[in-house]
Amino acid sequence: MRRVVRRTAINTYAKMVAIGPNRRIKRLTVESCLTLDINRLIRERVVLPGSLTRGIMYWNNAVGERAVSITYEADLNHPASSWLNLGYVKWRSSTGQPHEIDQRLPLTTTRPHLGGWRWWFLDGGCRVGRIYLLPDGDQFRARLALELVYSSQYGNPQTSP
Repeated sequence: MRRVVRRTAINTYAKMVAIGPNRRIKRLTVESCLTLDINRLIRERVVLPGSLTRGIMYWNNAVGERAVSITYEADLNHPASSWLNLGYVKWRSSTGQPHEIDQRLPLTTTRPHLGGWRWWFLDGGCRVGRIYLLPDGDQFRARLALELVYSSQYGNPQTSP
């Protein structure tokens, strides 16, 4: 079964966040990265628990043009051995040559108190619901592994609620 998923605009530029009145530190924000949310993928039936699925995911830029496409294959037949395989091409900034990337992400489940199953990506032994790809990165990783921050963490205290 082949599914095509369209995604909304993604800002692919790093944002500068302020810390204190006189100091500025460059920190990448989650808003500047491509994001994969396992719960959203399941909710939108891109990947289906209990089956093998494959297709192409698209992200569009601010003007609606296709910016990124990623092929995927997911095996969610057995919770203990589930995975999501991603294939995409990144252009190396140093050489301008394409670099094919094939990344296999292990998945796991937990059983919430009220029943059902909750799916997670495994990154470095930690369960995470979302993984991120840096604008110049080669691998999807967890927010803490990439040291990403939320832009709202560094908002102006006078304008923040």
